[in-house]
Amino acid sequence: MSRRPILILRAGDALGEVRKVRGDFPKWIRDIVGDAWDGEWHEHDVRTQTPLPSVDDAAAWVITGSSSSVTERAPWMLRTEEYVRAGASAG
Repeated sequence: MSRRPILILRAGDALGEVRKVRGDFPKWIRDIVGDAWDGEWHEHDVRTQTPLPSVDDAAAWVITGSSSSVTERAPWMLRTEEYVRAGASAG
């Protein structure tokens, strides 16, 4: 049986100048984790309309930073909030 991947929930992008030199958030996360995780990584941009995978389909989640404010209550934020709550409830 294969292990479930770590899912990077992408909520934003690094600044262009930083991204040119250091890459974007998912790269930073994978680089920092390094050899501590030898399984797969999946990435999902929560700002899109693409349905999120089942909360049971990931070994862990990492949510990136965002320049958006939570006070915006944008539809993608509400979907992501519901997803994280469902995952927390599922344990």
